[in-house]
Amino acid sequence: MTYETKSLAQLDKKLQPSKEIDFPSRLIVRHNALLTKPIGDYTVEDLRLMIGQNTGLEYLIPRAMEILGKDVFAEGDFYPGDLLENVLCADPKIWNAHPRLAQALLNLLEEKMNDLLNLDVTDEIIEGILAAYEKFKTRNRDSRMPA
Repeated sequence: MTYETKSLAQLDKKLQPSKEIDFPSRLIVRHNALLTKPIGDYTVEDLRLMIGQNTGLEYLIPRAMEILGKDVFAEGDFYPGDLLENVLCADPKIWNAHPRLAQALLNLLEEKMNDLLNLDVTDEIIEGILAAYEKFKTRNRDSRMPA
């Protein structure tokens, strides 16, 4: 099933934009707007932001995985690999519910590990992604699907 033409608010009635916001920070305003945007129109940055907020993971993680499959270091507004890092740090419940997705991500990262080590970013960014990867790998070690 494809969700490209639907918004998170259409797919999940619990994900509705707040009507009244006491402190309308830029993040809250953007989050609200993205709840009504069709998922197929999401940019890498939109995915990074919403996944970082653990919003709509059921719908957004598969979309992010498509993008990461084409470019594992897809970049939102911050640095190459920022989407990957947020995906790795997403609420573990999504990976527990979808072990095949977790395994696909592990496989992708094992294949691209040398590319990560040679990525043209600061050591701090590489260390952050590696730390997120190690934590993800440890949490999902038992979810490996038989070949």
